[in-house]
Amino acid sequence: MGQDAQIAIKAYGLILKKTSFGVVVLYPESKEKLLLESNDNHMIRMALVSKNRNFFNFTELDHDLNNQRYYITNKEVYRTQSEPPDYVLHQGKYLNENQLVFVGNASTSIQKLFGIGDLKISSDKGEIEVLQSSDQARVLGEILADDFGVYQVISEDYPEGIKLMYGKEITPRSFIIVDFHIGGDYLKNRQQEQQRIFLLKLNNRKAYWRFYFIEQDQILPALLEIFDGKTKLKISGFEEVTLINNKKAVVATLSDPMPLFYQYKDLKLLATIGEKISSSTPNTIKLSSPISTRIKAFGERKERAYLVEMYITYKLKS
Repeated sequence: MGQDAQIAIKAYGLILKKTSFGVVVLYPESKEKLLLESNDNHMIRMALVSKNRNFFNFTELDHDLNNQRYYITNKEVYRTQSEPPDYVLHQGKYLNENQLVFVGNASTSIQKLFGIGDLKISSDKGEIEVLQSSDQARVLGEILADDFGVYQVISEDYPEGIKLMYGKEITPRSFIIVDFHIGGDYLKNRQQEQQRIFLLKLNNRKAYWRFYFIEQDQILPALLEIFDGKTKLKISGFEEVTLINNKKAVVATLSDPMPLFYQYKDLKLLATIGEKISSSTPNTIKLSSPISTRIKAFGERKERAYLVEMYITYKLKS
C-alpha cells in the first residue's frame, strides 16, 4: 500500500474490508464533507497472488515473469461497446503482455533488469535520470532512493519505453500489481462508481491434446475416433509407440489446439475404438479431461506451443 493511502486512512478514518467479491473502502459519514473537498489523489496498491499452483498452465499468462509483473490501474480504463458497457482494466480483450512492467526494490541491479546500455528513467513529475553503460552495475536504490512509484524507462531494448514499478518490496509469487486511486473527484461521482464494475479478463491457454491408448492385453486397434459429445474431432492420425515401461500404445493427437480449464463443465470426451475397421460393434470409451500439470512447452518464447498428454488404459470387448 502506498504511503499516500496510509496517510489517508489515518486522516479520514478509512476502513479497508476484504470481501468475497473484492475490496471495499468504508469511511465515516462525519468525514464525507472533508473527503469531498479534498483535491488529494490517494492510491491503494495491491499485489495479487493465485492460490492455484497450476494457474499459469491453464491461463494464457507468461510463466516466466521473473523481474516483471502485470500492471493495471483504474486511471487506465477501457470502455467496451456493449450495452451496458463494461469497464476493462487492460488493453485488448484479455490481460496480455502490453500490461507487463518491470519490478524492483532498492537492492535490484539495474543491469539485471535492463542489461547493458544507455537508458533514461523518468517519473510522472517529468524528472529524468540518464544512465550511461558504466552505471548499469548500480542498484535502483542508489538512483531512486526512497522515491517509490511508477517510472518510465527508455533504453536500446525498449525504445518506445516500458514502465518500472519501484517499491519497498516485491511480493513473492505475485503475478499482477493493481493501483486504485481515490480522492475528492472519485467521491463526487460515487453513485456512478458504486454501480461500475471493473473487469480483469484472463484468456485460457490453448494446447495440443495428445492421448495414449493402452489396451490391457496389448491389442492394437485398427479403428480410432475421438468425439466431444456428438462432434467428431479431427486427429493427426494415430500410430503405435513403445512406452518407457515397454508396453505398446497407440498415440493420437488432436489436430487443432484446444483451450485448457481449471475445471471442465460441458466437455464430453469419448473415443470409439475397435480391433478391426469393419467391426460393427466398436468400443466406446469415456476419456478423462486434460490435467494441466501434464503440460509441456516447446519452441521459442514468442512462438511457443503447448502440449498436454493423457494416458487411457482400456480393454477391448471381444
